[in-house]
Amino acid sequence: MVNKTLVSMVRGGFYDRVDGGFCRYSTDDAWLVPHFEKMTYDNALLSELFLKAYAINKKERY
Repeated sequence: MVNKTLVSMVRGGFYDRVDGGFCRYSTDDAWLVPHFEKMTYDNALLSELFLKAYAINKKERY
């Protein structure tokens, strides 16, 4: 379930493909339209989560 969530976060509009990082939240129910605000502490916590997921799964998409 965590793997599916992380992959969905990277593939969805939540991830900034131009500058990297994750937007704070989405403005629609499908998580396709981001609110264009990126918080350092949110991205730091998400980075830690993705690193832990990579350590467990060894999936390069992380």
